[in-house]
Amino acid sequence: MQGFTLGRKVDFSYKTNLAVSILTLLIIIPGALIQGSFIGGLLIGAGFFLTWALTREIDPLHDFSAFFAGAFFLIGIIFFEGLDLALLFWVLLSLRFISGICGKKPTFLDLIVIFGFSSFLAISNEQSIYWLFLGLALGLAYWRYKGDPRLGLAALFSSGLFFLGLFFWPLSPGFIFSFNFFQGGLFFVAVLLPITVLIQVDKKEQGFRDDGGKTLNPQDINLARVFFAAVFFLLLTGETIGQGTFFLLFSVLAGALVFRLGKRLKMNF
Repeated sequence: MQGFTLGRKVDFSYKTNLAVSILTLLIIIPGALIQGSFIGGLLIGAGFFLTWALTREIDPLHDFSAFFAGAFFLIGIIFFEGLDLALLFWVLLSLRFISGICGKKPTFLDLIVIFGFSSFLAISNEQSIYWLFLGLALGLAYWRYKGDPRLGLAALFSSGLFFLGLFFWPLSPGFIFSFNFFQGGLFFVAVLLPITVLIQVDKKEQGFRDDGGKTLNPQDINLARVFFAAVFFLLLTGETIGQGTFFLLFSVLAGALVFRLGKRLKMNF
């Protein structure tokens, strides 16, 4: 059986990789002082790194947009509580599974890991919505990999688990329902606008490459972006998670969008 392919090597000869690693370690100490515990500092450091990593998945052409996202996260995280690191790591793996940016077609072991991770989140949180996320990820991967029957069957099976799970674990009212209609609408716009900009701007962009150096179709990255936005929307409406997790996901989008706007303004002037 082929091995796990969704890991990405952090090459320290690449300056941005070295920079984010050093920054992550440096952030832990002031983070611990702010949070009042070393564990709190580790959580902020891990959150910063995951913000950077997630942004690299949805905007792989631009190294520095991930640092913009990390800065947004650090500025705002002190005002929010709760970071669901397992969920965030699962989103990271799912984005790689869909886009193929690791340079290899997902293996059966990758599928087992993604399914196991999703089931762990569903059972531990008593929320079948995670199987819905899995079904969506597998459906998009099925499209991306030209109709791989394993992915299609797994997507149907995961969707079936979601509907079955609803009998035991009804969906929870999400974070969005704590706001009025206008405020909720602003949240949806804040998610939809950056994703739309990224997809439209990069639709004809060239230069996407996987870790093996092969050219990636922009559509492959866009499928991962669609998944990211869908998960964000569904978490807002159908799951109760920490506000810090929502802020981290928002920082990913904000960093990518602000970097693009800054780049466009620089070109115009």
